[in-house]
Amino acid sequence: MAVRAEGSKKADCLILEVDYSRDRPNDWTKQVLRYARIRSRKLVVLARGGSASVFLADLRALSADNMDFPVRMYNDISVEEAAAMEKCSTYEVRSLGDIINLVAGR
Repeated sequence: MAVRAEGSKKADCLILEVDYSRDRPNDWTKQVLRYARIRSRKLVVLARGGSASVFLADLRALSADNMDFPVRMYNDISVEEAAAMEKCSTYEVRSLGDIINLVAGR
C-alpha cells in the first residue's frame, strides 16, 4: 500500500488528476512538469473524461518537453490503482487546478 508523501521529502510519484471535460490552459504541460520535477521522481497522469486522441496528444506534449523524467498516463483508474501499478511507495495527489495555482503563486 502506498503512502502519501508529507513535508519536503521528494515523493516517488506525483499523481495528477486531469478532468478533460474542463478547459485547460495552453501551457499546462510545462507548468506541470516544472512542479513535478521538484516534488517527485515520476509523473503519473490520471485522465478523467474526454477522448483518447486528446489524452495521447497531451502525453506526446509531456514527453516532448522532457527526455529524462518518467511520465505515465492512465484513463479512469483510481489513485490507489495507479500508485500500485507504478510501485509508488510515497506519492502526492494533485489536480491540474491545484498545480496551476501553486505555480502561478510562486
